[in-house]
Amino acid sequence: MRLPVIPPAKLTPQQKSLYDEMRSGIASNFNAFKVEREDGALMGPWNPWLHEPAIGKAIWDLTLAMTANASLPDNVRQIAILVVGARFDAIPPMR
Repeated sequence: MRLPVIPPAKLTPQQKSLYDEMRSGIASNFNAFKVEREDGALMGPWNPWLHEPAIGKAIWDLTLAMTANASLPDNVRQIAILVVGARFDAIPPMR
């Protein structure tokens, strides 16, 4: 089941704070693929984190820590993420 994408105009204050933090980090660290709709709504793994911002914030912090301390080159790490996602049908079909 996929959670509905939350347009920025409908974010609660707690969601908006996390959204702003993630959007800034995504722009500098995770910009190799499309993560945002035209209206600014975040897609991919970031959208579910906004649905539960207290948990999402913890996951976001963990993501930043793992990225900062990664031992694999970025391109190899991204391929590994895609392979695991494909194996478990976590990647949505292209539309």
